[in-house]
Amino acid sequence: MVKKYLYLLILLVAGYTVSGFSQPFFPGSNPHQTTQKSWHARSITELPFIATLNNRQDGQQVLKSFENLPINGSDNTVLKLQKYVVLEESTGTWCQWCPGGIYYGDSLSQSYENVYVISVHGSDMMENMEHMNGTGLTAYPSANIDRNYTGKGISEWFSSVNEALQSVPVASITVVNTFDTVTKELSVTVSATFSQNVSGDYRLGAVIVEDGVTGPQPQYNQSNSYSGGAYGPMGGFETLPFFIPANMIAYNCVSRQLLGGYAGEPESLPELISAGETHDYTFSYILPEDWDEDLVYVIAWLIKPDGKIDNAIKSPYLNGNDNAKPVFLSNPITEAYVNSNYSYGIFVHDPDNQGLTIVDTQLPEWLSLSSTISVGHIHDKAILSGIPDSPGDYEVILTVSDGENISIQNFIITVEEEMSGSWDLIGEAGFTTGQSQNYDLAVADDGTLYLITNENDYLEVYKKEEGSNWVSIGLHQLKGWFGQIEIASDGSLYIAYSYDFNDVYVKRYNGITWEQIGSSPTSGVQLGLVLDSEDHPIIVLQDFNNNSKGLAYIYDGINWSVLGGTAYSTVGLAGVWNVLRIDENDIVYVLWGAFDYSGTPAYVSKYDGSNWIIVGDGPVGEANVYYYPTFDIDDNGYVYVAYPAGSATKSLETFKFTGTSWINTGSNLVGGATEHCKMRADVNGNIILAFSDISYNGNISALNYDGNDWTFIGPRGFTGTGGNYPVLDVMGETPYVGYSDLLQDGKATVRAYLKQQIAVIHINPSEIVFDTTVVNYTSEAALFIVNQGNAVLEVTNLNSSNNVFTANVNQLTIEPGDTATVAITFAPTMEQWYTGTIAVQSNDPVSGYLEIPVSGYGIIENAVNELSEPNIIWPNPASEMIYVHYPTAISKIQMINYSGQAMYEESVDGISTEISVKGFRPGVYFIRIFTPERVITEKVVIK
Repeated sequence: MVKKYLYLLILLVAGYTVSGFSQPFFPGSNPHQTTQKSWHARSITELPFIATLNNRQDGQQVLKSFENLPINGSDNTVLKLQKYVVLEESTGTWCQWCPGGIYYGDSLSQSYENVYVISVHGSDMMENMEHMNGTGLTAYPSANIDRNYTGKGISEWFSSVNEALQSVPVASITVVNTFDTVTKELSVTVSATFSQNVSGDYRLGAVIVEDGVTGPQPQYNQSNSYSGGAYGPMGGFETLPFFIPANMIAYNCVSRQLLGGYAGEPESLPELISAGETHDYTFSYILPEDWDEDLVYVIAWLIKPDGKIDNAIKSPYLNGNDNAKPVFLSNPITEAYVNSNYSYGIFVHDPDNQGLTIVDTQLPEWLSLSSTISVGHIHDKAILSGIPDSPGDYEVILTVSDGENISIQNFIITVEEEMSGSWDLIGEAGFTTGQSQNYDLAVADDGTLYLITNENDYLEVYKKEEGSNWVSIGLHQLKGWFGQIEIASDGSLYIAYSYDFNDVYVKRYNGITWEQIGSSPTSGVQLGLVLDSEDHPIIVLQDFNNNSKGLAYIYDGINWSVLGGTAYSTVGLAGVWNVLRIDENDIVYVLWGAFDYSGTPAYVSKYDGSNWIIVGDGPVGEANVYYYPTFDIDDNGYVYVAYPAGSATKSLETFKFTGTSWINTGSNLVGGATEHCKMRADVNGNIILAFSDISYNGNISALNYDGNDWTFIGPRGFTGTGGNYPVLDVMGETPYVGYSDLLQDGKATVRAYLKQQIAVIHINPSEIVFDTTVVNYTSEAALFIVNQGNAVLEVTNLNSSNNVFTANVNQLTIEPGDTATVAITFAPTMEQWYTGTIAVQSNDPVSGYLEIPVSGYGIIENAVNELSEPNIIWPNPASEMIYVHYPTAISKIQMINYSGQAMYEESVDGISTEISVKGFRPGVYFIRIFTPERVITEKVVIK
């Protein structure tokens, strides 16, 4: 446990999970957003508790917390006070358990109209430290209820609120707001009408609160330990990633400014107050420009001499409306390219938790909008997507409505000329079982892809072969973390991982089972893995058994040993964020961070066969690493490094080692924050860099460095709807990127950037079923191979898995747009059902290996009679009944499937019969009709 805590301490100090430091203020904004308001009168029957709203002619709003009721049917009246409860919760975007507070607070607000939740942020962009210090709360999330029930965890909130609702207040509260929309000056008059005589230091006070607060990534991202559902449902947070992007979440009931301080305004009330007296106090405040006045309101309160809240009241929003307008959370994607997919993930939020509908008020013809989907009270979402066919500027107007108010997002999409390629889907989207935290991606020489990922604490490896879907290969290792993957020269698979942040294991997949490579060499985290030219595995890690230094281990076929005999991290308190590479000469390189409490610079060390040497004799760059560094080595031996710099800016910095020194090849490359960087060199020596583009709606972007300039590969933010945990590998000059796909609820998706000058194979038909063929005779069918690409298609091999099926050629060259015809021959040697496949290998980068199923039935010669009469069986295709008729007597009917298995058999005495096929699986079947003279086989399709 001590080792794990040391690792967590390093993460905390490095800024990976920050909980105690404030950040510079960055006001939130929503460009291109306007609001139209439709007003309506709320019926008194909508409110379970009476709260009278008087909209006065002078622009003030008055809210009272009492009602006059008759006594025993008489004309006399008594003041009956309504109790309002205030819950002040501690929260922060950095706090991974605070989504629980968000959900419980929202549930309270929806359950009780006389319970006011105030979110008091600490150590984030919305912090109100005066309010936070006043609460005395140190646990996040926790809450004070009326400042009487203090430090309560979320599981105690409902019971504490119910107790607080039973208390009898001494006064009703009224709040009157007057707001100048030009000067932004807000005047707040708080009044208290007392129902009994009181004495002591009673005080009036208030807090300005704002709903729908959002801002840029990563400052407004929300940590979320409920991600994946391991801790059960939590209002939809279980379906969202661990770091919820800012464009997917808004923060409600945010404490902005105390009026009168935490304890209330001193001397705002007299020492002695008689029953029936009303006293008031007026506060003034100038609203900052970045606060949205349409979503700002005031909660006013009466503070008792013991510091507890006696009663409270909530005002309407400053615009006089008590229904909040919907808020667009996402910023539009305004770039697109001809013949490339455009995708914009739209996220909206309604503070009132009313169902929202996103409508396409104006769209170009090539765009379409999906239906709106709600995720708890967190957001509503839709996808705007399409493929433009011509360049130009296209106006888009989107409207979101809660049935009362609407908000509009208006923007222009500029479509540029066609790019040289596009990011195409590899296999199915969202192919993992659960949300994926991806660690590594590898592409074998034959095009097989492997992804290692963590799903709800289980480490899993997925495989995709040419022409097939992604499948799990059965690792399913509980508590496996920091997985790495490598492919050996014989095509076998090696992985390394840390079990429960402790012991490290290396395993090999032999095609059937996983074999462990030796015993665990040590314990630690943040692994790297390579194989040398003899397929000996080498790992690097932050080694818990060696004071968290960075060490490398090599397996010689029998034992693990420390490579070089000592740590490669000779600077700093620990060697962290280790990335491992090996060049064509078997020289091992490690990128690592020299952890120190003052910052973590990046270093590269190499093993020269005897000793570890720091490349360049110093750190890679002056800026400290935030997290997620990456590097690679090109064929010329040049070392390239990239990392997000600084815990606040996370600017993307890139470097190259010239042989004598490190030079900067790009500073703040994308003009904003980045995370999760992955780098690989392609076959031409270009450097490919994939990363989470935080400042671009949290999408995944990729860059190419040709030795002079960095340019985006395809459109910036090619995922369109956000993404997390990108991983990268390159085959030839084609980059493959895997990522956690927010459009697929965080499951993994892989895309490849395929250049337009490629061959694209299309085969028709997709399967061949031969007619019944006499034994020792042949039947022939045509297979059409079409090149739908714009490069020459090279078919390098056509093989049959069953020698009764043969192709007349085994190699082809097909020009773009042309079609080649291949003759497939069926030559049965005995009476039986035959099946097989024709395998087609080509240079199509996506479908380079395809299998075409082939089948047919061989029959002896005296059983065959060529049919001359139509309509022997009908209907065909069939879904319920098949009718069979033959002019002469039928003795038996059989129905067989593709495997030759008899699915139905019936003796018949007559010339007609019928077969019920309601219980049959859809597919192709064969009906064999036995007559005294012959056996006839007919193909039938079941729908």
